[in-house]
Amino acid sequence: MKSGFKNKIKNQATKESKVKNDTRHTETEQNNNLEHLMELAKSDDSAFVSTFRDTYPQFYNKLISLHDGLSNTDIKLCAMIYLNISTKDIAKYTSVGIRTVQTRRNRFRKKVNLDPKRDLFIFLHTL
Repeated sequence: MKSGFKNKIKNQATKESKVKNDTRHTETEQNNNLEHLMELAKSDDSAFVSTFRDTYPQFYNKLISLHDGLSNTDIKLCAMIYLNISTKDIAKYTSVGIRTVQTRRNRFRKKVNLDPKRDLFIFLHTL
């Protein structure tokens, strides 16, 4: 009886260890993907949006379904905001002025009928 109980506990411990290892692996993979995305954003690489789409497919699909007329610039802007990149850094990475990024943010808000007072980062994370 004790032997069966010990085996059961051992099996449970093994399962828990496997789950923890899988979780650590997934977290490491996500961190690597995020680092890669940040490097693509910083270098204004054309692969940024496609890599973002592959990394965050649910968010990307919800974003696309918001409005038929979202441009690639709108999608790229939203992806960068979703990653919590500041307006100043978005301007730097995309080689435009801060005011241009602010204008793009405002135009996106109008396209999706979003209240100007609503935080865009929070809005995107609630999609």
